[in-house]
Amino acid sequence: MSNDDLDKKARKAASNKRYRIANAEKLRASKKAYRLANLDAERIRHKNWRHANPEKMRAKARERHNADPNKERARLKADFQKKQAVINELKSKPCMDCKIQFLPCAMQFDHRRGIKRFRISAAALGKYTQRQFQEELDKCDLVCANCHAVRTWKNKDTVLKRRDKQASCIVEDTAQLSLFPSN
Repeated sequence: MSNDDLDKKARKAASNKRYRIANAEKLRASKKAYRLANLDAERIRHKNWRHANPEKMRAKARERHNADPNKERARLKADFQKKQAVINELKSKPCMDCKIQFLPCAMQFDHRRGIKRFRISAAALGKYTQRQFQEELDKCDLVCANCHAVRTWKNKDTVLKRRDKQASCIVEDTAQLSLFPSN
């Protein structure tokens, strides 16, 4: 490369830097608008990056923790409390069966439709996306603990058949294994 080419690149870089400094707010707003418009694509891109770079993710987490362990604990606790508040807000409605409104601790989500992938309360631990949480929530009815127990008891034959079917698959797969070998 000649000196003229290097000078052009240096002038271009300096010009770009001046533009970025002069229009920082505009560029920030533009980047934010793009991210909001492409939120799902951004999430997928970030998720793919996290799966491709687990060492870097662990290093970042270690870095945050080592920088200020109390701050990291407080951040995790605040995240959990926010998610728990959303779940408690959802539970502040009356029971679908008896129509009585109880405290959130007495309300339960009864999975009625589809296959149960996870407990709704497990979503507060932060392992699931908002979309996954909503899909799981759509499968549930909100009932009080008493009505949930009655529903489960009434459907016990269905539940037992399902559990027996799952157990028989496990037994068939491990038929050769024995805890008490006969010698």
